[in-house]
Amino acid sequence: MIKQKTPQQIYEELSKEGIYEEANLDKDEVEKAKVFAIEDCEYGKKLRKDNDPNYRVIFNIHYDVLRELCDQLMRFKKQKISNHQGLFAFIILKFPELDFD
Repeated sequence: MIKQKTPQQIYEELSKEGIYEEANLDKDEVEKAKVFAIEDCEYGKKLRKDNDPNYRVIFNIHYDVLRELCDQLMRFKKQKISNHQGLFAFIILKFPELDFD
């Protein structure tokens, strides 16, 4: 059985390893990422309407959109990370006003 970790445990573990890095906030880059995310999300919605949709591809598109937006959001806290689990742990802990459903 895989041991599940809390966002706090993941964050602390990756922080100790030095995986989180300093990042600059580039508002132009954030805007570009937002435009691409909207385009990709709309394309994913269009794929769902196909007669025989490939849900693996659709899932991957939406996951990548969420990950990219979270990556840009993280930059508002002047941080970056390439580890997806660490990214989402950071977002959960540092942006408690967001409500995930």
